[in-house]
Amino acid sequence: MNEENQEDISLELRKFNFAALTITPLWLLRNGFIVTLLIYLILVAFFPPSFLFINIIFFVKGNKWSWGDGSRWNNFNEFCEKQIVWNQIAIILFIVQIVGLLFYFKVI
Repeated sequence: MNEENQEDISLELRKFNFAALTITPLWLLRNGFIVTLLIYLILVAFFPPSFLFINIIFFVKGNKWSWGDGSRWNNFNEFCEKQIVWNQIAIILFIVQIVGLLFYFKVI
């Protein structure tokens, strides 16, 4: 890989991962982090406030961890395309959740 591609990869891996933030259990399962998913569920079950801290870490580091060493992906473009789709799904679900909460609390 040339230097320009390395820089592109580095920039992409530093982007925020909305799927890791908003649909964390699905994101963990999709990326094969089964043990991490179990630990996450246990922590959230016994110490619910921890989910916010944990989800923010996944939000910041999600792309880097999802890429890993790149061996799960055919190429970097495939990785980027999948991240775009997952992020779009996550943003839509986040908006639906917010609207649902607003209706629940009779704000709108």
